[in-house]
Amino acid sequence: MKNNKQFVVFILIGVVDENILAMARPTERTFNEFNLIEQFKKEKIKTLINLQCVNEHDFCGPQLITHTGFSYDPEILMSKQIYYYNFGIPDFGTISVHSILNIAKVIWFSLKKGRVAIHCHAGLGRTGTLIACFLFWAKGISTSEAIDFVRNARPNSVQSLEQINAVEEFSYHVYKNGTALPNSLFISNNGMISLRQLMTRQRQFLPNEQARRFAHIPKLLYMLGDNLLRMVFGPQGIYYAPLTDKQHHARSCTFGTIHVNWRNAFTPKGKLQVRQVVNLFARCSAFPYEKDQNLIGKFQQISLVTIDSLIKEMDISQLISLLNAFLESIKRPYCSRRVLIEVLGQFSPDNPIEPINNQLIDENNKNEENLSKNNTKIENEMIKQIDEKLNIEESKNEKEEKEEEQKEMLPSSSNDNGNEINNDNQKLDEITKQIEDKTPINEISDEAAQNGGTSLDEEQNLNIITEELPDKNKLEKNSKLPISAGNSIERPTTMDTEYDSYYDNNNEFYLFDIQDLHTNKDANLNADWQCIVFYVCNILSYLTGENYDSVVDLLTFWFAGDSNRDVKQAIYCHMRDLFARNMRQQEQQATAWRRRMGLPERLKN
Repeated sequence: MKNNKQFVVFILIGVVDENILAMARPTERTFNEFNLIEQFKKEKIKTLINLQCVNEHDFCGPQLITHTGFSYDPEILMSKQIYYYNFGIPDFGTISVHSILNIAKVIWFSLKKGRVAIHCHAGLGRTGTLIACFLFWAKGISTSEAIDFVRNARPNSVQSLEQINAVEEFSYHVYKNGTALPNSLFISNNGMISLRQLMTRQRQFLPNEQARRFAHIPKLLYMLGDNLLRMVFGPQGIYYAPLTDKQHHARSCTFGTIHVNWRNAFTPKGKLQVRQVVNLFARCSAFPYEKDQNLIGKFQQISLVTIDSLIKEMDISQLISLLNAFLESIKRPYCSRRVLIEVLGQFSPDNPIEPINNQLIDENNKNEENLSKNNTKIENEMIKQIDEKLNIEESKNEKEEKEEEQKEMLPSSSNDNGNEINNDNQKLDEITKQIEDKTPINEISDEAAQNGGTSLDEEQNLNIITEELPDKNKLEKNSKLPISAGNSIERPTTMDTEYDSYYDNNNEFYLFDIQDLHTNKDANLNADWQCIVFYVCNILSYLTGENYDSVVDLLTFWFAGDSNRDVKQAIYCHMRDLFARNMRQQEQQATAWRRRMGLPERLKN
């Protein structure tokens, strides 16, 4: 087309990628003479990214527009529903790797809307450098391949040595912090990374929509589990039920509750896959030193963004080997053993959270009712005490009036009577002062003190403030935290089983507070490590079926880093409960299938 040729000639546009175009800066002339907006629409360009600085090269080419500082007015683009972004990069210069990563995320988002055009001044140096970095991050190609790809599409791109170094520096940043598997070359602690550090890096390097989807679970772990399930239950044999509310919970995390079609697992292919899965997991447990080093090395070199297509091409053996390598690369334990055991119990389908919440709410209501009764009882007791004090005061006042009358009738020179009256007045002053002052706690009746009553506040009249004192043994049983003066928790100097705490290899102290598991304030289980524990156990329960006991040792090592007997028992019970849940699901699906086929339901004993 004639317009297209003019567009190519005068704008100097080059298609670097199928959906990414590099171009020189547009001007008012190109907008007007060549109808640039229509050209963008024909090319399905929905986003324009400007890498120029404001008032850049004002001496070169057409005069800049005063109120924009560029050779065109971005408002024209935005008024035509074309996205516009400006990230100023100095000419022949570079920016930080963090800024490049942020711009790459914008390009990723923009490609969801349509094609993206990028320009600087000539559309060669800064534009080519940015596109090369994006291709490395998003496509998984090497830096040299990315630069060659850009130069082949648009000659003379990536012009200076500094710009080439910028691409290499960006790749180093990704190799160090953003690979699918943590790169052991950059990690101390025997090549293991803390879960907190792993999740922080993932949120930093993933595109924004993926960062939200995998906010609480590693993307690689999710992709491996999802593909293993699809191999056993078929590509269409699993689905994720949408979240019923916006509140995050480890049972469904951020991707929804997993549902499988059990019928596919009992086909010849499904049975074969299950047997293979069980054998491979058993081999991981029996021969932990067997590693697919080539596979591990590959995933330590590629960006986390690019793993989707690679994982879909892997077989079951590779998926399980990579899953084992990933979980072993995380520093363990995630928490104290006691907390892990507690959470496994909370996750079990036969011990759901909702009944616990209801029980806690009922107990709380009973406590409030008892507290209200105690308040009323204490208030009545205090009113009774005050009435007694007032009666005493009235009697003293009457006595004082009588003594005053007698004093007036007696001679004023009577020293003995005067001394007696003075003594009575002193006693009356003491009683009055005692009534006016707030009643001390130690003067409350024994019954009131037993109910946790406090002293009466004179300014609040009969409003009694009460505080039910918790039983120490009950509190220790529920919270499992040590009781000390002021209900404070002191930092232990060594590993103490009473505390949910430990020191990591850098001598950094961690204290795990699970009090929210035992109160109705926040009964949700939603920490990152909790999501991982439940997701892995849930996936393996679907994959192993009645052979769930064969993966207990492996799960114990993945979660605790050792073979602790108590943790192993908790995992066994949890997997047993998941298996029982799976059996109920199978029965429900079988019953529904019989109804659809018009067959009689199974006879019940």
